[in-house]
Amino acid sequence: MGYNLPRTQALAQAARQRFWSQVWRFGISVAITAVFAIWQGAALTSFTWTILILLMCVPLVFVGIAFFRWRAAIRDVALVREGIALRVGRPGIVVAGETVPWAQVGRLTTRRGKLGGSRLLVVERHGAPELTLPLDLLSVSPAQLDNAVRAYSGARLGVDLSALDE
Repeated sequence: MGYNLPRTQALAQAARQRFWSQVWRFGISVAITAVFAIWQGAALTSFTWTILILLMCVPLVFVGIAFFRWRAAIRDVALVREGIALRVGRPGIVVAGETVPWAQVGRLTTRRGKLGGSRLLVVERHGAPELTLPLDLLSVSPAQLDNAVRAYSGARLGVDLSALDE
């Protein structure tokens, strides 16, 4: 299964557009608040100023969230390499160039990504560090991956997809 570069780039582009959309919304909120503050001027109490400042923090939080999601999408694009991302076969599974025989695979599961990043396929190995691969980078669906793992491992293993339901 190869890397899905066009999809990964499209996700990064969408995250970039969401970020700039949030920046524009924040700018409009600041402009409306400034006009209101100038218009009301001296009539504003300290309580009103506190409320206005707190209301400015809400869109600023959304800008921050959109920024971190954009950065996570850029990190996912940087993970794309030439060649095969994942290979499932009778001898075992190859994840990002590292071969793991079925006898050494403890469990295959999924995990949520950090800060809006891609969900991860996690290969837990007996006596070795786990291997991870972002699922959004693959050109197959998680269900297709689960079916291939079940078929090639002789039904001994499957991919635990429960983290995708959250």
